Parts: sequence; C-alpha cells; structure tokens
Amino acid sequence: MPGNFNFPNIPFNPPGGLGGVTTLNRNNDAFTIRNKQGDLTIEVTGKVEDGKAKADEIKITEGDKTSTYTSVDKVPEKHRDQVIRLVEAAGKNRVRFQFRTPRREEN
Repeated sequence: MPGNFNFPNIPFNPPGGLGGVTTLNRNNDAFTIRNKQGDLTIEVTGKVEDGKAKADEIKITEGDKTSTYTSVDKVPEKHRDQVIRLVEAAGKNRVRFQFRTPRREEN
C-alpha cells in the first residue's frame, strides 16, 4: 500500500550556505533544526504555523557555555542572521518519501 514516511534527522545544506552540519527533525508542525560548526552549535525548536516557522527556543553553545533564548530578537547579533536562516529553512524544507510495495504475483 503506498504511503508517506517522514525521515527525521536528515542532514542537508539549507539555502544561504550555513556551512558545517545541519540537521532537521520535523514531526508534523513541530521542528528541531541544529547547525554545528566547530565548537559552535545552534539549535532551534519551534512550530510551523500557517506555512511559516516560529522559534520557541534557541540554544547556542560555544565551547562549554550554553545560552538559551525565547525569541530570535533576543539572540546576540553575531548569531542572529544564522538563527533566522535556520528558522526559515525549517519552515521551507519538508522532505517526504513515498514507498510503494511491489505487487505480489498470484499463482
């Protein structure tokens, strides 16, 4: 029977060339997107509403220090553009795979 299956945690390079490794996990309208470059990790969790992603929590880890923010405008300016691009990528990139079961031959 044909069906759709959403793969979680598929690495991809979103538009805007963030560099490093970016993973997106999307479950219905909830998402977590993470970008890691060296000792910097930015993780954004949120929801997609009316086709637009909205961040609920942003965690930025540099080395052994982690800071948490509740909105994009509270993120330090040096990381804000990258966070904005991650949020935009989470809203636009929905990966769907369709699997078909081969027909069984009848004897």
